[in-house]
Amino acid sequence: MKRIPELIVVSTERSGTNFFGSCLRRFDQGVTFFEVFAQDAVYGLEAYPQVAKRFGELISYNIQRETDPALARLVNAEPVKHLKLLHQSAAERGAQFFCYKLFPGHLHPSKVKLAMAEDEVRVIFLVRRRLDCFISFQKALQLEAWQSSDTTAEKIAITTKQFMEWAQSRDQWFNNLYRHTLEAGVPRQILSYDLDIDRPQAAVLAKCDFVLKSFGVEAPRLTVAGPSEFKKQDKADSPFAKISNGSEVEEAFRAADLLDYALSPFLGNDRIGG
Repeated sequence: MKRIPELIVVSTERSGTNFFGSCLRRFDQGVTFFEVFAQDAVYGLEAYPQVAKRFGELISYNIQRETDPALARLVNAEPVKHLKLLHQSAAERGAQFFCYKLFPGHLHPSKVKLAMAEDEVRVIFLVRRRLDCFISFQKALQLEAWQSSDTTAEKIAITTKQFMEWAQSRDQWFNNLYRHTLEAGVPRQILSYDLDIDRPQAAVLAKCDFVLKSFGVEAPRLTVAGPSEFKKQDKADSPFAKISNGSEVEEAFRAADLLDYALSPFLGNDRIGG
């Protein structure tokens, strides 16, 4: 069977990937999963029962739910093999594109590069300003509020050391895979949370349409768009207004000449839109 366009969303925590994925799901000829390689689930299977049924047949597993740790262990044991079977399952059920996302820790970069070697793979790097991303992640961890809860009034404290360790590990993730797409000639686009995702749903749907067409999906068909189930959780404009020790942290970044770094997106402003 001929392969269909396969979109890999390479990103990290709290970058708007769920909202972006929910918008891609409005295009009814596609199959858009979320975190295929989470430790406890294959997120996306329940949204596509026929794809899940075919995938279960191919792996000889009776899939009852996507949040099945045994299923997740099976898929993670041979990730590249199971990606091919998920792709096949989507294509056999009539999909014209297949999409999923990868975060640091989901797969070793060597496995990601093997996945990217498949025909028809296209990569979307979805990036956000480092400090906003880190603070949102820490808030979600500490408040156990991962989705749709308004956390604007909640303030947490962070340290520059924590931030730098986290940010530099994510820099390595993004830079390694971006460099690989350049060297291997893998079609790619960079989307910015601030420019492309933190927008009204109609604008994000228009961006999705543009991305799909640029990646070879013919005449994407948009279903009627209802309200998204994903809401922005922290509405403060400045990252320093989102934390209890904002002035202290900002001054520490200035003193270390790291303020521009903290307030820049992964992969850098010069690559956004390129």
